[in-house]
Amino acid sequence: LDKDFKYLHPMLKERYSLNVGEIFKAEGVMEMMQTKPSYLKPFYTILSKLKFIVPESGQNIPFDLEYTLTHCDEKTAIFKWVRKFYFPHETYEFHTRMVVDFETGVVKDYMGAPAVVNSHLQFNVTKDGELMTRSTAVDAVIGNQDIKVPAALAPSALVLEGYDEQSKHYTIHLSIYHPLLGTMMSYAGKFCAL
Repeated sequence: LDKDFKYLHPMLKERYSLNVGEIFKAEGVMEMMQTKPSYLKPFYTILSKLKFIVPESGQNIPFDLEYTLTHCDEKTAIFKWVRKFYFPHETYEFHTRMVVDFETGVVKDYMGAPAVVNSHLQFNVTKDGELMTRSTAVDAVIGNQDIKVPAALAPSALVLEGYDEQSKHYTIHLSIYHPLLGTMMSYAGKFCAL
């Protein structure tokens, strides 16, 4: 975000101002989670074993998250994220490793454990101080290689993070759209820091 960081809501600035080794922990509720199309559920279920995607839909799903700044120097910063979604009969984890390259300005979010894909991310601050994250490209991860997925086949993600002053909760909205399949996953929820 560079100079735009100052325009973030104060609670988001605080949340993202971590020192190396510090952990941000939170818990909350996803008021809505939707994964589709339904005929891809067997494929999503396989990917969920790699801690990559949640194959189910539901309402008022409890979840928690934590992330850690594991490395930071003048060239790179690395964040490790772990999210857990507590469905009635199954708990799903979604792991990512976000690598920020300060020299090139490229941010790659490696998704899964081990990583299955990475998404190149772009960040902006809205006029209301929310953090908007968009994916600009997607790579398939095969071994140690990142292989670019053609734009016509690559899903795109949009995430909006904010803070609700009235309820004193962080808010999050996510949508993943595929040019051939339509909306693949979306959720909306709120959470509090622990």
